Amino acid sequence: MNGTANSKQGQRKVRYGAQLLTKAHPSNVVAKVQYEVRKALAPLLISRSPLHSGSFTLWGNELPYWLHGYNTTWRNERCIEVAAAHRFLDDNPGGRSLEFGNVLGHYTGPRPGVVVDLYEHAAGVTNVDIIDFVDAQGFDVIVSLSTLEHVGWDEDPQQPEKSITALTKLRELLRPGGVCLVSIPLGCNPALDDHIRSGNTGALRTASFTRMDGGWSSTDTPVFLPYNSRGPGAATVWLAEFGPVGD
Repeated sequence: MNGTANSKQGQRKVRYGAQLLTKAHPSNVVAKVQYEVRKALAPLLISRSPLHSGSFTLWGNELPYWLHGYNTTWRNERCIEVAAAHRFLDDNPGGRSLEFGNVLGHYTGPRPGVVVDLYEHAAGVTNVDIIDFVDAQGFDVIVSLSTLEHVGWDEDPQQPEKSITALTKLRELLRPGGVCLVSIPLGCNPALDDHIRSGNTGALRTASFTRMDGGWSSTDTPVFLPYNSRGPGAATVWLAEFGPVGD
């Protein structure tokens, strides 16, 4: 665990909600320029990607990889996360819906009606810490992609266990019979990794994927590889569905 944490800390130059001067570090400026070039060339790069026309299996469903210029999804875990979220929302239509972490708003396709994100300012996004978010009506559907691992870990002061509290909060926001989908890159937040490793998360069902040459392969159990160890982004990712607390 310590090796994973130290590796992630060594690579993290821009923290979640970091100061502008930190984001202006030369290495981050270069990375931003490279990203914009890839984004502009997305149609060409996607057509040449090993993931082009590929798919992965999630809970018995064959889903095409979600390849898109925003966040150059063919290069990271977004290619399976967004695909999984769209299928989840299609399978759970109607009712009140919430997204924690403003991700789906950047893509076409179904998206929840309420979005909570402490740091990203955009139309329709409520900027509040999820721990402090209050909604008396509750939600039938909640989705959160690659956000929980940041909570408490990529913030000052650092409170790693806060990520687990945030997961519980999402379940508390569910109405009876509601369902929540989360995706979590492993090898980022040691406390969250330990929680998943324990096998006592309370999830209704889970799935794990590891990045391989040419795509993502499912694994029977979570594999905890350091973030950025197999290319940009997560090397392994965990998806889970939850019901309300007490279910």
